[in-house]
Amino acid sequence: MKTWQSFYCEVCAKSKSTHRLARARVDVPRDKPLDLLVSNIMGPFDQDPQGFRYLLTIHNHISTFSIIYPLKSRLDAPAAVLDAITHLTIQLETSRKALQTDNAREFTSSSFTAALAKLGIGFYPSLPYLPQENGKAKRLN
Repeated sequence: MKTWQSFYCEVCAKSKSTHRLARARVDVPRDKPLDLLVSNIMGPFDQDPQGFRYLLTIHNHISTFSIIYPLKSRLDAPAAVLDAITHLTIQLETSRKALQTDNAREFTSSSFTAALAKLGIGFYPSLPYLPQENGKAKRLN
């Protein structure tokens, strides 16, 4: 009787490409509502009468509560995210623990990550070339 080892081709095994599956990150807190917020930028769209071309979505990972901000430029996104986090903290009298985004340069700037650190919020960008990690924000789009 033949076994699977007799059909093993070393060249085939090295050259075969595999699809990486997105796995939930273990280090991201997601126990209670509003522990983890995910964010993404949609657009560019045709400019509306007020001059907005982009939409920033902020989505609660557990309760599916979402906030959408219209933006005139992608560069307005960090300020809008910080504004939303501050607003939620004041209104709900709880603190956010983490923010997960894609690797857009607006979110990975040193000034934005420093502002999040000052607020005590963990920042978890998705891994490069793996947008499935930020799937909840992408599906909201």
